[in-house]
Amino acid sequence: MSVKFAIEKFMIRLYLRYFSYIIYFLTRLYISTLRPRTFTPHTLLIIKPDAAGDYILMRNFLHSIRTSKRFEGYQITFLGNAVYRNLAMHFDEAEIDEFIWINKTRIYWNLPYYMRLAKQIFQRYEVTIQ
Repeated sequence: MSVKFAIEKFMIRLYLRYFSYIIYFLTRLYISTLRPRTFTPHTLLIIKPDAAGDYILMRNFLHSIRTSKRFEGYQITFLGNAVYRNLAMHFDEAEIDEFIWINKTRIYWNLPYYMRLAKQIFQRYEVTIQ
């Protein structure tokens, strides 16, 4: 690996890190201007925006969550990476009531997309699991 390539790679990582911080703080500022919402009772949000392998390891617990006494009668929403959308829709449609799919590359580059997603899940769920 050449020195020039290593420097370019480092600069891209640095740029993405600071750019994502800027997007995050702008979104937090936007959300702070929204009036507080009350969460919907008996709602559960499971956040798993990782890769498909992490989802496959986690999906074994979906049935346990659905059948547990703690979350009996809860509406379960799953927020996941669009990469494994077809896999999750095929195998876990019975366990999940609603799916929210995100495109992880758009989050870094598209501020309105990130703000829409944040507004969609902001103070809406009683319980959140990551």
